Amino acid sequence: MLKLIIFLLIGYFALKSIKRILGNGSSTRVPGGRGEADQIDDLMVQDLNCQTYISKRDAVQAVQNGRTFYFCSAKCRDAYLADV
Repeated sequence: MLKLIIFLLIGYFALKSIKRILGNGSSTRVPGGRGEADQIDDLMVQDLNCQTYISKRDAVQAVQNGRTFYFCSAKCRDAYLADV
């Protein structure tokens, strides 16, 4: 009986190792992780008015002359656009 348990454990770890080598193992996944496209959108950008850094995802945007600017709030956006 002990030989059977040892044989099953060896088989289990062998299959797990093969999956990891082939890239199908669960060790390469991050639980609750986001895709690469979501990570790119989560860059830090600087508010041009108050000079603070905010997440690009949470920033208020303004497009002017084909360029996108990012701000921490609508108040900072409006103040910057009034000065330009």
